[in-house]
Amino acid sequence: MLVFLFLLLFSFPTLSFSYEFEVEGIYYNVISDDKVEVTHYGDYENGDYENVNKYSGVVEIPPSVTYYGINFQVTAIGDDAFNGCDFLTSVKIPNTVTSIGYCAFLDCVRLGSIVIPSSVATIHGNPFYCCTSLSSIIVDDGNRVYDSRDNCNAIIDSSANRMISGCMNSVVPKSVVAIGASAFADCISLERISLPSSLMKIEDSAFYGCIGLVSVDLGCSLKTIEEEAFRGCRSLTSLVVPKSLEYISVQAFGDCPSLSSIVVEEGNPTYNSRGNCNAIIETANDKLFLGCKNTIIPESVSTIGYYAFGGSGLESIVIPESVTNIEDAAFWGCDYLASIEIPSSVEHIGNSLFAGCSGLKSIDLPNSITTIGDNMFASCQKLTSITIPSSVTSIGDWAFHFCTSLTTVTIPASIQKIGGWAFNHCSGLTEVVSYIKKPRTINSNSYGIDGCWGSVNTDIIPLYVPKGTKINYETTKGWNVFKNIIEFDVETEINIIENENNFYGLIFNLNGQPVQKVGRGIHIVNGKKVIK
Repeated sequence: MLVFLFLLLFSFPTLSFSYEFEVEGIYYNVISDDKVEVTHYGDYENGDYENVNKYSGVVEIPPSVTYYGINFQVTAIGDDAFNGCDFLTSVKIPNTVTSIGYCAFLDCVRLGSIVIPSSVATIHGNPFYCCTSLSSIIVDDGNRVYDSRDNCNAIIDSSANRMISGCMNSVVPKSVVAIGASAFADCISLERISLPSSLMKIEDSAFYGCIGLVSVDLGCSLKTIEEEAFRGCRSLTSLVVPKSLEYISVQAFGDCPSLSSIVVEEGNPTYNSRGNCNAIIETANDKLFLGCKNTIIPESVSTIGYYAFGGSGLESIVIPESVTNIEDAAFWGCDYLASIEIPSSVEHIGNSLFAGCSGLKSIDLPNSITTIGDNMFASCQKLTSITIPSSVTSIGDWAFHFCTSLTTVTIPASIQKIGGWAFNHCSGLTEVVSYIKKPRTINSNSYGIDGCWGSVNTDIIPLYVPKGTKINYETTKGWNVFKNIIEFDVETEINIIENENNFYGLIFNLNGQPVQKVGRGIHIVNGKKVIK
């Protein structure tokens, strides 16, 4: 026996197989002298994703298997064993299996039902994550660790009364106190869920990506909602927060663009939705914690919290003068946001504030801010122009990364630092105007990557700089990539040129008559005054 096991374990040292032997289309690994686990074909660690799994149709796992005359009992379904088996429709698990590994049935999108035998004593995580067709889950009555009480179509940890795996037809029994991490994650056919009065906790990502979920009743005893619990529930329209709720984690309802109504029940000591604001506000510090497409920010709010409107359906918003602080990513991914008013009372705005706001075309920033943070406008692909206030002293890494519609940028004299890749992939830029008289090196970003002006046609587009500073720009790293540097008089805003070839486009004299080229004196080129 020992000699056989030695030969078996070391017979395929150079091949990218995860299994040790195969019998009748099922792959196995030896876990002891007389026990094996079901595993997958390919090797995830070596990146053999295309050939990782070959299971399809109906698979019946035998209670035992004989290989080279040795009989092994099948006692486990290993990690990732059936992961990604798109065409797997049914699996019969024998009563010898005691353990089901992490992600064992992940992404088995055609798997319709599953029966957990009485022998199973350990289930790691939710092995049926993203089984989008799963409609029936049954645990054998004789199982001492797990159950599917009251025909709930789910797996419940019996001792903890914690639901660890659900499906589109699950009903949460009255005795359940917690919904486990990722229990319903990516259950795209789940439309409604009502949580019982016994429920006290919803764990991380419990309903993450349930894009068909329209309605959820949080019950009357819920105390905790953990991170990303309902993130990506894109059809969810309304939310009533019970007065029992004590804690909501950030991003718990992020990326819910259909959410239009938020009400906090009267009597909640931690949160409120004062003035019918359609938001969740932390009572102790007047921070707007969660907003939605119909939020009206009350005058008493002082802070807009991290990811407060992240991924919401917000189209426009007026920020009252009571607000002094807007935290990181507060409006991240608001695809429909077209206009926003930020008052001069705001002293601090965080990183990634408007990142991914693909509908934002223009914005006026107040003179009260001093920093444009990292990724602040990254991927705002409809943003056409931006005026940076003279109060700003630094522009962060990737600040305008992938703002492909941005045509002009005016950089005030107050700027002391520009981060790496700040204007990378701003391929629509036609001019850059800088009022900085002593340009400083443009830093590489926090990852050590240079390329502030990547994909910008710096060989052609003009960089306008103050009179007498051209040589400084030509010799400063990050600025010296521009080949068409044109000086202008800061007082008169008239550009000074030595060579008319530096200009292209429509040229007029001061009488408004079109001319062929820039001659001596003052002319208008593309709407700008130039002097030669």
